[in-house]
Amino acid sequence: MKLLRIKKEDVERFDEWFKRNGPFAIFIARLIPLVRGLISFPAGFARMDLKKFYLYSLAGSLIWNVALIEFGYYALSVNSFDITATLFALLAIALYVIYKVALRKIGKKG
Repeated sequence: MKLLRIKKEDVERFDEWFKRNGPFAIFIARLIPLVRGLISFPAGFARMDLKKFYLYSLAGSLIWNVALIEFGYYALSVNSFDITATLFALLAIALYVIYKVALRKIGKKG
């Protein structure tokens, strides 16, 4: 523990805190990017009950994944993709027409 400069009292305090708040901490951590992958370590160190760990991990991960799926569905849904693709196609056609008109005008002047 001296290598990491962690006191035994700090570890004991964290262990007590995690015993009281572990399930809630697991649930919330599964909703936070980066932290979601690290919360398993304190749960393992505290020897948290596996059933509780799985239950709260599943609940938090389910909410996170459903939120991402819904965001992807609505942000990039078929309808908005069609609209976006149509707008890009219209823009490409407009640029092509402008290009052809510009070439004709340049050709007539030269």
